[in-house]
Amino acid sequence: MAYCVNLANIDSNVSCAESANMGGLVPRLIFGYWDDVATWPDLPDQAAAGGVSLEAAGVITGDVVMASIAKAFQLYFTEEVGSFSIAPQGDKGNISFLYTLTFINKRIRKKILGFLNAAKNRKMFFIVQDANGTWYLMGDKYRGAMLTAGEGAVTGTASTDANQVTSVFTYVSPGAYTYEGDTEDLLSNLTQGGGSGTQTAG
Repeated sequence: MAYCVNLANIDSNVSCAESANMGGLVPRLIFGYWDDVATWPDLPDQAAAGGVSLEAAGVITGDVVMASIAKAFQLYFTEEVGSFSIAPQGDKGNISFLYTLTFINKRIRKKILGFLNAAKNRKMFFIVQDANGTWYLMGDKYRGAMLTAGEGAVTGTASTDANQVTSVFTYVSPGAYTYEGDTEDLLSNLTQGGGSGTQTAG
């Protein structure tokens, strides 16, 4: 019988290259407006003859390519205060995956508040890297990452409390995937010298 994804043994051993396992995120995100993306990576072709392997079923193929007059940007957040998760959601026969990205910028600043204003009610995309070097893409040709309600900007109460801005974005994907595409070329625009996004650091 033909299946969409072919099963294989999964043991507890990892390769030598995967023997290190670190938690957390690299404190740098790639982001941009969803509308500024011209081409999105492809989902695994589970309809292909013979199905796909387990590894092929867990990665999207191709690059995020920006439109000719746009580019992506980088956002730096405070180290060791960011998290990313992929969680199944829905009912039987209707399972999808909720991607959640949370990051904190210490110190309330007008640039960070401006970023929240730019992102509210807008489809965004994010490319996230975990501490093991694995990349994940939040966004596809149908859906974008959306800013969700949360703690936001808080001054704290005591002088020792954190003055910070917490940002939370979610994205719903049909599957759980890693991303192995471009993370460099999309940051530059050689023809027009920039896009319509907002660069945020700190």
